[in-house]
Amino acid sequence: HHLARIYRKQGRYVETEAMFQKVLAWRDRALGANHPDISKSLNDLAALYFIQDRYDEALPLCERALYIDVTNFGYEHPDVLVDLNNLAVLYQVNGRYADAAALYTRVIELEKKGYGDGSSSVAESLNNLANLYHELGHFRKAEPLYREAVDEWIKAIGVHHPQVATVMDEYAALLRQTGLIDQAEEMEGRANQIRALLQSKRAGT
Repeated sequence: HHLARIYRKQGRYVETEAMFQKVLAWRDRALGANHPDISKSLNDLAALYFIQDRYDEALPLCERALYIDVTNFGYEHPDVLVDLNNLAVLYQVNGRYADAAALYTRVIELEKKGYGDGSSSVAESLNNLANLYHELGHFRKAEPLYREAVDEWIKAIGVHHPQVATVMDEYAALLRQTGLIDQAEEMEGRANQIRALLQSKRAGT
């Protein structure tokens, strides 16, 4: 398993795949088909396929990983939330937008229940769903999600963080597309202030 991770960092994907498949087969024989470690191997292999744009091969692995983790832990477990998010991303890149939106929404609901206010996980999931709706041109659905994502990121990591500036820029782009130029410029100004402050701090050190 560790050797496979080293190969992956080196870009030796053929050898990485062979190693991950061996680990999966060994775990399957030793632990049984529904052991949580099987889910980890499935996700490792799926992530390898994802970075190679082999989405059709990654999809059934993520679906099986989700089934295993839900069976063992229930829907509110952190591993299940990761599985749901991974599957949503795969649905999105495969053009299954309705399925992706439904899963992102489900993840947000579960994360809000489990993590509460000011969670980076909630913020990221809100951001993912906003980006999906933005990509599809569903601006009215995307706008409140971006607004909430900005607020959640600030609560989770503080206002002076590059991620906050990035989300503000995404939100500003949507505002421009909907003709809300003054609001877009205000949001862009806030993002630029964050970057200027961060650059000033870096220069000072």
